[in-house]
Amino acid sequence: MAETVGYFFVGILIFLALERIVHFCKWFHVQWVLKGLPKMQYEEEEGEGEEEEEKQWGDVSSCVICLEKFKDGELCRLLPACRHCFHMLCIDAWLLKNLTCPLCRTNVTEKSKFSDVIV
Repeated sequence: MAETVGYFFVGILIFLALERIVHFCKWFHVQWVLKGLPKMQYEEEEGEGEEEEEKQWGDVSSCVICLEKFKDGELCRLLPACRHCFHMLCIDAWLLKNLTCPLCRTNVTEKSKFSDVIV
């Protein structure tokens, strides 16, 4: 009986160790994805038409995660696969849990649909 209990606890310890390894691998993968995503400072150009701004930032003028409007000088990330823009801190926190765009659910690791557009 004691031997069976010992094997049981050894099994639990192995399971917990493997779970930690898997968690670390996922975290490392997300950090690698975040490192590859472009970051930029939001600049509201005066004199530029809305058409030019929409071409650069997409059709969103605020971060849909925190619902705040973008302000001059804020760090943002533009997801290359779908061209949706978010505050850098907001999207980084989101991507730790989901590797998809919060708006359209496009996988952020996919190639850009807009490969001919220079950002």
